[in-house]
Amino acid sequence: MLNKKKYNYSFNYGFNSKIKNPNNLQKLIELCKSSYNVIGNGYSYNDASIGKNPISLKNFKRILNFNVKRKTIEAESGILLDELLKITLKKKLIIKSLPGSRFVTLGGIIANNTQGKTIKKCFIRDYIISLKILHNRKVIDCSQKKNRKLFHATIGGKGCTGIIISAKLKLDKIYNNSIMLEKVFFDNIEEIDLILKKLKKSDYLVAWIDNLSKNLEGIIFFAKHGKNLPSKKQKPIIKIPQILIYFINTISFRRFFTFFFNKIFKFKNYLRKKITYHIFDFFFIQDTIKNWNEVFRNKGFFQYQFTCKYSELFILVRKLQVVMNENKIFSIFMIIKFYKKNKITYNSVSYDIVKNSNFNNTCKILNKFSDKHNLNISLSKDSIISNLNEKTKNSNDFLTYNIYDKNFNSKFLKRIINK
Repeated sequence: MLNKKKYNYSFNYGFNSKIKNPNNLQKLIELCKSSYNVIGNGYSYNDASIGKNPISLKNFKRILNFNVKRKTIEAESGILLDELLKITLKKKLIIKSLPGSRFVTLGGIIANNTQGKTIKKCFIRDYIISLKILHNRKVIDCSQKKNRKLFHATIGGKGCTGIIISAKLKLDKIYNNSIMLEKVFFDNIEEIDLILKKLKKSDYLVAWIDNLSKNLEGIIFFAKHGKNLPSKKQKPIIKIPQILIYFINTISFRRFFTFFFNKIFKFKNYLRKKITYHIFDFFFIQDTIKNWNEVFRNKGFFQYQFTCKYSELFILVRKLQVVMNENKIFSIFMIIKFYKKNKITYNSVSYDIVKNSNFNNTCKILNKFSDKHNLNISLSKDSIISNLNEKTKNSNDFLTYNIYDKNFNSKFLKRIINK
C-alpha cells in the first residue's frame, strides 16, 4: 500500500516516504547508519525537510531542566514551541525572538535560525546556550566554548550537520501575557524612514506592504510589553471549511484575489489602531487561521527573502517592484523586519509568491535580481536559488565551515551544494 503523499507548509514540495519515529536515542542512532533527513512538524517553506528517509523526533519532547531563577530552559528538540512557551509563560518567561507559528518544533527553529520581530536579539541563535547534536552517529555537546564550529554551523544549518537532540536556551522576563500593539499607516514606503525617526521605545517592529499598490503603501506594527496592561485571553483558532478551501483554490493564484485580500487586511487593521493582545495572538498571527496555507494547495507558493542594510532598503525594494511589474509577478504577502547588528540597522524583506504557469521564468528573474545586487538570500525560506553568491555563502556557517553529517541527505542539500 502506497503512503499518502505529504507536503511541506507551502505545498511546493511533496514526498511519499514513510516517516520513522524512533522513541529512544539508540534507535535514532541506528536509523542514521544510512542516508536520512529530518522532518519537524511540517511547517517548512522549502525543501530542507524533504528526502527519501525522513526521521521525526516527535517522541523527543521532554523538558530536561527549567531554572526559573537563572532564566534558562533545556528541552528535547521534538517539543513544539507551543508546549514549551505554555510552561515558561506560567513563570512570566519567554523567548522574545519567535517565528510566525507556535506549532513548530524547537529543533526546527534552531535548524533554520528563525527571525522574530524584535529589533535586538532578533534571531534564535541569540538565545541558544548549548546544543546536544548527533553528528556522524556520535552524540556531541557543543556551545560557544565547546565544539564551537559545529555549534554555529548547526544553528541555521537546515539539519545538514546532524540531528539536534536537545537545546538549552536563555529566556526573557515579561510582565504578563499581554502586549500593546500600535499601528501606523503610510502612503508610500519611503515614509517608513520618517515614522521610525519619531518612534518611541518599542520591543517589536514589523511592516506589512501592499505589493500591488503603486507607491507600496502599508502598515508599521509597533508592540511593547507593559506592567499595567490588562490581562487578555487568547483568541480561538479559526479553521476554514474544506468546501470553502476548494473554492478559494480556484482563484487564490489570481491577482484580483490578492488585491481584495490587501484591501480587507488594511481596513480590518484601520478599525483598531491601538489594541492590547494576548502575546500569542501577536507573535503567531499565521496561527489565527489554522489552515490558511491550504487555500494555495493547488498551486503551492514560495517565499523570496533577502537581507540588506537599511540604507539600501528603499532603493532595492523599488528596483524589485519595477522588475516584478514588468514581468507580471506579484506577492500575496510582503513583510519587512528590522534588526540591529554592530550598531548597523538591517532589514529582511520577504515576498510570498504563488506558483503559476510562469513559475520557471519567475525563478530566473528573481535569481538574476539576487545575483545582480549580490543579495544575502535567506536559505531558511528559499526554494528557488540556483547559484550561491558570496554574501549568502558567508552568512551561513555550515557553508563557511563546510561541516556536514556524512549520511544526511535532503533535496535542499542537493540543490545548494550538489551533494
